[in-house]
Amino acid sequence: MPILHFSGKFKNYPPYYNNYAWNQERYFDSALSPDDVKAKITEGVEPLQYFEFEFSNVYISKVTYNDGTPSSNTSEDAIVGKEIMLRGLLIDTSPHLERGRLFAGEIRIIDLLLAKLNMAVQSDLFRSIRDTKAQGSGIYSADFQSTFYDSIYLTNEFVKKENSKFVREMNDDYSNLKIYFNVNSFDHESLEGEVYGYIGPAILIKINME
Repeated sequence: MPILHFSGKFKNYPPYYNNYAWNQERYFDSALSPDDVKAKITEGVEPLQYFEFEFSNVYISKVTYNDGTPSSNTSEDAIVGKEIMLRGLLIDTSPHLERGRLFAGEIRIIDLLLAKLNMAVQSDLFRSIRDTKAQGSGIYSADFQSTFYDSIYLTNEFVKKENSKFVREMNDDYSNLKIYFNVNSFDHESLEGEVYGYIGPAILIKINME
């Protein structure tokens, strides 16, 4: 089964005020405007977006085919350069902390596929090797992986068997896919970081109990 490689940015909206144990309780103050609340209490995070996680400007950069050969040229395969949209709820922690859980994930590969994601549990935290000049949370990275379900193939004229070797090798079977991605270089001011990963076959492991 072929593999799609992607890279881009992600956004996350952690509830900073609730994450700080030393914060003193602040009661409702009618004198504060919504802008004041966002600037002075929630530290730039819109409360209505708490826990949201999403891909931002993430695109397929390369395809690895069944025989191991790669392609990163749109003229060779129409799936190259297509945007990947993913949204979910990264509950309780921000991406630089341990054991985050991504719930209610939904993914769309433009002109190819719609699917839902099973819950993804964050890997152990480790130091990023991509940016040695980063400070604070920017030096950390972690992995997520999840499998697809309720996949819907999008029939169209933009990505099809005639112009995509990837689609031909999939042979109309999108029922056994997984996504792996690494999040790193999270910036608390922009609420944005870098993400890269792949979409490929979900390998099922059979255990013989006899």
